[in-house]
Amino acid sequence: MIRFFRTLRQRLLAENRVSKYLLYAAGEIVLVVIGILIALQVNNWNEARKLRNKEYETLRRLEGEFLENHEKLDSIYLAHKEINRCLRALMAALGPNPKPIASDSLDTYMKELSHIPIYKPLSASVNSLLTTGNLGIISNDTLRLKISRWPEQLADYQYEADINYDLYNFQILPYLATQYLYRNTQIDAGKGDAGKSNFFLNTQKLLSDSTLENLAELKRVDSESLEIDARELIHAQMEILDLIREELLKFN
Repeated sequence: MIRFFRTLRQRLLAENRVSKYLLYAAGEIVLVVIGILIALQVNNWNEARKLRNKEYETLRRLEGEFLENHEKLDSIYLAHKEINRCLRALMAALGPNPKPIASDSLDTYMKELSHIPIYKPLSASVNSLLTTGNLGIISNDTLRLKISRWPEQLADYQYEADINYDLYNFQILPYLATQYLYRNTQIDAGKGDAGKSNFFLNTQKLLSDSTLENLAELKRVDSESLEIDARELIHAQMEILDLIREELLKFN
């Protein structure tokens, strides 16, 4: 084909047919430009296809990560609700003339007083997007915004969780170690408990202790705050998951 055009060009020049040669030359230039444009279009199409494939793989990883985090957080949320229920029941019995509590129920309440639900979400996919600047690969503007805000929402929950842990570590644990049979709080705690303590516990004295009421109320306030934060996180997670799934459907 190239040889044909070269021969035609040479013949036109040899016959001194300048006008036809110029017309031919212009046509040849147009063909070259069209070829370049087609090549660029094909290249752009290939790049767009690669980006779409990369977006799909990213969305799949995010879906798996947020789904597992949702399942973890749901159990954490229920744990906070149980802590609050037990602490309210405990405080209802406390006072100068305390109401009687069955020993098993008291052990449960004290176990929940020392319970620290720990939420450790997966974050590799989100962190990778944010630290590498690849968040823009996600085409949905709303989804990008929600993912960018996720670490801040998680930090708010973790801040409250740290306060809860400090309360346990510096106040509740020392109290239980001196005023209660801490061994009893480890029954069915999943840590290989050694059974109930053989020592006697003066429950009347314990339940009339205002320090216990103060610690239970502090713990309840923290736990209710964490319950609210966990509920908000669950809502945020579900919004992100729904958007991810909507985007994945577009690839089918």
